[in-house]
Amino acid sequence: ASSQGFEYVICKRSDCVRNKQLMWNESGDERTHMAISSLIKKYGSLDHVPESDMFACPKTAHWYSYDTLRNGNGPFPLNWLLVHVQPADTYKGKFVEDLSRHEKALSNTVKAVEEKLRHSMVLTAGLCLIFVVVGSLALGAISHLVTNPLKMIVKDMRSVARLEFDKIDQILRSDTKLAPARVSCCSVSSMGCNIREVAEMRETFANMTKGLRSFSRYMDPYVVQVLVQSRQQAQLGVAKAEATIFFSDIAGFTGIAETVEPPVLMELLSEYLETMSGIIMKHSGVVGEFIGDAIMAWWNVPWEFEDDGHTVAALVAALEQQQKLGELRQKWCRKGLPEVRARMGLARGSVLAGNIGSHNRMKYGLVGDSVNLASRLESLCKRYGVQTLVDDEARNASGVGTRFLLRPIDLVTVKGRTGTTELFELVACSTQVRGTPLQDMYDKFCADFAVVHQLFRARDFGGALDAVNVYLQLWPNDMPAQIMKTRCEALLATPPNEDWSPVENLTDK
Repeated sequence: ASSQGFEYVICKRSDCVRNKQLMWNESGDERTHMAISSLIKKYGSLDHVPESDMFACPKTAHWYSYDTLRNGNGPFPLNWLLVHVQPADTYKGKFVEDLSRHEKALSNTVKAVEEKLRHSMVLTAGLCLIFVVVGSLALGAISHLVTNPLKMIVKDMRSVARLEFDKIDQILRSDTKLAPARVSCCSVSSMGCNIREVAEMRETFANMTKGLRSFSRYMDPYVVQVLVQSRQQAQLGVAKAEATIFFSDIAGFTGIAETVEPPVLMELLSEYLETMSGIIMKHSGVVGEFIGDAIMAWWNVPWEFEDDGHTVAALVAALEQQQKLGELRQKWCRKGLPEVRARMGLARGSVLAGNIGSHNRMKYGLVGDSVNLASRLESLCKRYGVQTLVDDEARNASGVGTRFLLRPIDLVTVKGRTGTTELFELVACSTQVRGTPLQDMYDKFCADFAVVHQLFRARDFGGALDAVNVYLQLWPNDMPAQIMKTRCEALLATPPNEDWSPVENLTDK
């Protein structure tokens, strides 16, 4: 077909068969020739041309569209390729208008999409930020609820591992106060405590702490602390050490026990032992044993005093115990209970300290001559009618002479020892009475009796008797002075030999 009419596809010339249909390459129509040439160039041959298509030819400025028309391979086969050619200018105006309209619509759509996308991005970022903040807060809260109780347990475990008994008591008080029916988490949020595993861990730890605290009450807590912190298994063994040993006993306890009802007696004894042991531990002493109403304690083992002041600490504790017992005695007497007095003996010397006993059952304790001597001194308080006796080793220890008032009581050899021991009564702490009306009395009480002993040991029995008589005028009920008077009178009545010694040989414990 041709836009110029049939003359371009039907030959009308004289040199051709009449009304002969022209082939495409015989046509003189440039556009038809260009259209078919473009199809052949594009598809290789007309046999391979698709059924329909549309394309532009920039060279001719035309648009080409085509369709195929085929009716198969019958007796009259029809195989036409219909090409429709239109100048580009035919569509240009409307096309440009449509293109402009579409470009504008596209631009508006792009802007709207970009705006929605930007809004969505902002919204998404905000939501993500909110989720992150809320999630972080939630995770932080959960972490706090879970880890805080665990941190508290770890902190308490470290205190228990170091056997810091003040902390242990605080843990036990907190658990008892905050959760009598269930273990608390020591002031941590209740939600954290409601986590079953944390609560069970806390409960198990609390039970262990209670057991350890109960165990520590069977031994001095500081000894337990040293043993645990050594990180070694307890083994039998002792080591030589310098110590100040203390023994105390309630005077006439058997008689008191016979006159007081058992519940009242136990209440009295418990208060006495708790108060006395508390004073000992306050002054860094170790309460080794309770033997009925008796107390055994010591200083300087298993840890040593830096300034060798363990004897001073022991004497301060002994005086404070006597002072506190005086207050308790008045309280008990107001309740109609018997008078309670205690005898105390202190000795300083070398001991063997460590784990003693058997492999299956052992205890931390002391053995040695000084331990036996301290026990003897406590018993000798009854003989001399005094409250507290110390030996000459304790009397001569560093700092004792300047801080305490002591008076000599006797020179003795106690049963079981061959050496001579000088006994001193612990009278008062000089720093406490200095500048008070009691200072002169205590100074005279100690110094005048020291003169009596000087005269007696120098074999001046007459001078010693005169001095002791003067002494008894001031303190008529003083038993050591009465004993000294009796000795002087006996020696004046029967003068001793030249080998006489002022040392009293004691055969009773």
